[in-house]
Amino acid sequence: YRRLPLTDKRRKENFRNSVRQCLDRMTVLTIERQRMFSKRARQYMLAYHSIELSKEKRESGGEAESSNAKLEMSAYLVEKIIK
Repeated sequence: YRRLPLTDKRRKENFRNSVRQCLDRMTVLTIERQRMFSKRARQYMLAYHSIELSKEKRESGGEAESSNAKLEMSAYLVEKIIK
């Protein structure tokens, strides 16, 4: 959608046509691309799940809240876990 010219997105009908064109399963959203996006989404879900498990384990271990080693969800941490 970002690659389409602005003139194709200006009017309501042009916008709808461009969205339909971007979501076309034969040319744009092929099975391979859908699988690639699904794989990436699963990786993110697993990363968030592992962060959440680490936080729960840390809390149940009785570690103090003021600890400097506190694990926070951040985009950097998620990307680090995925790679």
